[in-house]
Amino acid sequence: MSTIGRVFIVLNLVLSAAFLGWAANALSTSGQLREELEAAKKEHATALKAKDDELAKLQVDLNAVTDQQRTFREEKDRNKAEADRLQTQLDELKRTSDGLQGNLSQITATLGEYNDTIKQLEGQKDAAVQARHEAERARDDAAQKAQDAELAMSAAQEQANGANTRIGDLEQEKLALQGEVSKLETRIQVMIQNPQLAGVNPEAPPAIDAFVLDVNKDLKLVVLNKGAKDGVKAGYDFDVYKGKQYKGRVRIQNVQSEMSSALIVNEKTAISQGDQATTRL
Repeated sequence: MSTIGRVFIVLNLVLSAAFLGWAANALSTSGQLREELEAAKKEHATALKAKDDELAKLQVDLNAVTDQQRTFREEKDRNKAEADRLQTQLDELKRTSDGLQGNLSQITATLGEYNDTIKQLEGQKDAAVQARHEAERARDDAAQKAQDAELAMSAAQEQANGANTRIGDLEQEKLALQGEVSKLETRIQVMIQNPQLAGVNPEAPPAIDAFVLDVNKDLKLVVLNKGAKDGVKAGYDFDVYKGKQYKGRVRIQNVQSEMSSALIVNEKTAISQGDQATTRL
């Protein structure tokens, strides 16, 4: 065999070894990403279960408050009916007292000699006045009970409103967690199908200018106003700036028709809504 043949054989062996090393590295990266996805799924599943448990507890509390509110309303209605009855009785006693007072005045003016009768009528008057006073006290007690029932019902209503507000907040948190899980699953699928996106993207993207629509600091994600129809692809890097101030770099993870989401890979200054972004700074 000639020297040139042996050289070609050695080169082929070296290239084969390099390709095998690259393939092993790509498989290792894919396996690691799968483990990260499973860990993220378990964490979010635990958070979702905790939120569901809290929602169930709040629903039980809300039912209890509703039952208590209904009891207070029924007690209020009973107290109001009692107050109305006592008011009617008081009016009747007032009319009786007024009639007795008139009779007493007439008898006193015309029949001064009938002292016994006058004393009897005065006793009836005193009894009527006493009955009226007792009716007034009973009416005031009933009115106080009705007011207390209204205050208790108002407090119960505030508790119910607070519980409803908390339930709404937990529902929104649950939807947000589900959205985050979906984003993580999409991200890992993109990386599994395209292992080269886990490192530096070898493809030089075209010149694309965009604006930051939203920023999620917890997930380190930003939303850009350019998508697939503008030529954006997963793995493209965008440099973020505002005026002459350079803020950092983001890498596209999920692409839609008119917008895309990107992971913050380098942040020198806080990236915020309204910042400019470009693939060719």
